[in-house]
Amino acid sequence: MRELGPGGAANGERHLSARAVFLDRDGTLTELVYDRETGYIDSAARPEELRLVNGAGEALKKLKEAGYGVFLVSNQPGLAKGRFSAETFEAAKMRLRELLASEGVALDGEYYCLHHPSSLVAEYRLNCDCRKPAPGMLVRAAREHGLNLALSYMVGDDLNDIKAGVAAGCSTVFIGRLTGLLAQTLESEGLRPAFVSHTLLEAAKRIASRGTGPRSWVKDEPEEEAESLGARAFKSPERSLGMGHKIDLSPGAGAGRRVRFGFD
Repeated sequence: MRELGPGGAANGERHLSARAVFLDRDGTLTELVYDRETGYIDSAARPEELRLVNGAGEALKKLKEAGYGVFLVSNQPGLAKGRFSAETFEAAKMRLRELLASEGVALDGEYYCLHHPSSLVAEYRLNCDCRKPAPGMLVRAAREHGLNLALSYMVGDDLNDIKAGVAAGCSTVFIGRLTGLLAQTLESEGLRPAFVSHTLLEAAKRIASRGTGPRSWVKDEPEEEAESLGARAFKSPERSLGMGHKIDLSPGAGAGRRVRFGFD
């Protein structure tokens, strides 16, 4: 398990699997939390706040059964921003492993970027190549575990996840619902996901259905959802801001709620 902090990535044993699914953590593998003090929906800052999203265990099982290694690639600037201590961060990592173990699954590797260009801690104040949307965590995982990025997926609920996946040469999956603005941004920047799913489990089922067994998967053409993202962005009055943070825009809903978008 690795953090891409000041010392960079450590060397590790190479896995035999040629393909992988890279998962974002907050909002994809684990639930986001509401901070009443700031009014933001944000990532969990304390171990006891960590909760797996519904179906996470089953999702990982399906991916592994289909021959994919499963790796976590997560921006975690909370240490750099002074949101939590190194001890709290280590405890949160352990808590995630315990939660997954209770579902009978485990990650094949964990990669965390601890940097932030405006870090309050000098050693983490860095414009690095591992902080998404840069592809550094995916590239290092591929190098250390013998993965074929062209046969792999990046799955996340943020535009930066999709950018990182594309930059690394992976197929991508967006988790959540798309706003018109986000759909237009994806289209204009050539970041069209292979498909869009509402949940991690749904995404895992669709990835697994594309082939079983190591090295057996062949890329499909982009599926129907990706062909006209803009046309599908306003199907529901409950819209997403791109990180799975839903805002109710139906008549009578409260206005002025603040929702995090790409803050880490």
